[in-house]
Amino acid sequence: MGLPPADRPGTPVILHRHLTRFAAAGWTVGYAAREHGLADWTDAPPDWTAFPIPLRRPWWPPHREGLPGSGALRQWLVGGDLARRVQAWRPDIVLTVLAPSDVHVAAAVARRSNCPLAVILHDQVELWEQFRDRPDVQVRVRRELEAVLGHADAVYPVTDDLAAVYGPSVSAKARHLIPIPPSHDASPAEWRNDYTRPHLVITGSLHPFQRPTLEALAGALAPLGGRLTAITHSPHEPFAELVAAHPNLTLRPAFPTSAEARAFCSEHASAILVSYAFDEQPWAATSFPSRLVEGVQLGLPVWLVAPPHAAASTWARSAGWTSHTETLDPGALSAEIAALATPDGWARRADESRRAAEGVFDPETIHAGFEADLLHLIEVHA
Repeated sequence: MGLPPADRPGTPVILHRHLTRFAAAGWTVGYAAREHGLADWTDAPPDWTAFPIPLRRPWWPPHREGLPGSGALRQWLVGGDLARRVQAWRPDIVLTVLAPSDVHVAAAVARRSNCPLAVILHDQVELWEQFRDRPDVQVRVRRELEAVLGHADAVYPVTDDLAAVYGPSVSAKARHLIPIPPSHDASPAEWRNDYTRPHLVITGSLHPFQRPTLEALAGALAPLGGRLTAITHSPHEPFAELVAAHPNLTLRPAFPTSAEARAFCSEHASAILVSYAFDEQPWAATSFPSRLVEGVQLGLPVWLVAPPHAAASTWARSAGWTSHTETLDPGALSAEIAALATPDGWARRADESRRAAEGVFDPETIHAGFEADLLHLIEVHA
């Protein structure tokens, strides 16, 4: 993948948690990542083997995005280069995340090493091209991803709907895999008197189309003296005017690690906010928020604000999740904020988080199922 598995927000930390558990169980772990990503990774476990993926070699032809065949040629060259280095290491299985170009490299390594290929699906990555106004690239990326998924031995989507997007042949080999959270927090949160002025914290990427949600929540929090803090690596400039208009809305830079972000939430938040935009976020229908799975580990209430069609809303309805709102109606938002501001309402929602952390979102259970499945793939392929 582009970035190495590390305690950094997003997919890198999900892979890092799984690989750490694999290593603890006696697996030999190797990881391939772009050279520029490895250059900044100073806390790599010493017993993991790194395989840097070069951006180019002096003898490779130049890569031009708009030149027909250029991308395919570069992928073939990178895949062959990495496969030659990895072959001597004799891998039993190749695990990758669905992402343009990187997944092709992983497929090449698996094919040349004669071992199974397992692909984790977190998002419909081809949809990212909609925001770059490149419909032709979106079509090409989708076609290439479908081809790789068709040759994968197993795929691990965060939702069943995500696998179905790529066709029945992909659904047939799909194994549902929830984003693994960190281990349970040793001291889950307890009610504090200052929670009568709710402080919601949201972490992760922020897109300009999320502005209406932030604006509605900031307005609904104001009457109770509540606050909303967004911790994000995304540019803050698109929200500067909104922050100026709502003094109770704060944007903070992302922390270097997810552990530091969790520590901030434990100390300052009365509830964790997980939200999807009600317009212009097409992947909401098939993705599942790792922030929800991680948030419950803190023992804090986790409030899901998402449109009815979002996969997270489908889950919340089936689970009977109390803190779930499918509208930006001011009355509905104010009602949930008022409930979070009372000891009884807060405690009911915090108890739900703790039960979820010990049940459906238990990291030990999630990883154990994943490990057993990969072992089966290796055995069948042998």
